[in-house]
Amino acid sequence: MRFNLHQRSRISIVSSFSGVSRRSILKYVSILSFIAVLVVGVYGYQSNRSKRAESVRSLQRELDQYTQQIVSNPSDKQAYYKRGMAYRRLKLYQKAIGDFTEVIKLDSQHADAYRYRGLTHAILGNLDQANEDYAKSLDLDEDQNTEG
Repeated sequence: MRFNLHQRSRISIVSSFSGVSRRSILKYVSILSFIAVLVVGVYGYQSNRSKRAESVRSLQRELDQYTQQIVSNPSDKQAYYKRGMAYRRLKLYQKAIGDFTEVIKLDSQHADAYRYRGLTHAILGNLDQANEDYAKSLDLDEDQNTEG
């Protein structure tokens, strides 16, 4: 049987992980992917100033809207999540972490809240917390995939 170069490299990678569970390998690869996305996101961001100013105004309107929803219904996890995402885009990272934490308090199975809280911790350099949150999001994603 003949293998092409891509198949041979996959075989050598898999054989070098003999004795390690498939789940562990997938988690390791996912975390590496997460780090790559983070690096690209942190260092690759550049935009036009006028577009940025309009975006900031738009995000501020979103923040106001989500804050009003939260005041009306303090258990609205989706409003906290969306406001956390808006805070992230505005680079108000501590506020974003606070909102993602609130989502997790309201719904401990919210994988995206763990994922984005982890990404936000990574931006701030809190890598241990980032890895913990990101690993939890992967576990929740895996649980949802096996249930569905």
